Amino acid sequence: MPRSANARNLLAPGGSRCCVAPELAAESVVVHGTAERVSDPAVLDGLAVVYEAKYGSGFPDPGVDPVFAVRPDRVIAVVEADFTGRATRWTFDR
Repeated sequence: MPRSANARNLLAPGGSRCCVAPELAAESVVVHGTAERVSDPAVLDGLAVVYEAKYGSGFPDPGVDPVFAVRPDRVIAVVEADFTGRATRWTFDR
């Protein structure tokens, strides 16, 4: 059983819709889409290498803390200082 409420919600039936956004960002990108659990060992190993190169250590154990990839439906870029003039939206067909 995943430890985080987010992981449990994403794994629940019908719970894969999500948004991903940075915390407290004046210039940000918000991704709306569908989360899919990453279970391919080769992909997880590759992610661990990249993660540890950047952060040193701490890549989650996928058996306890699932890793997800988000397939975007819509992406919104926002510059808070000029929201009405510089917000941009992209949509993706599936």
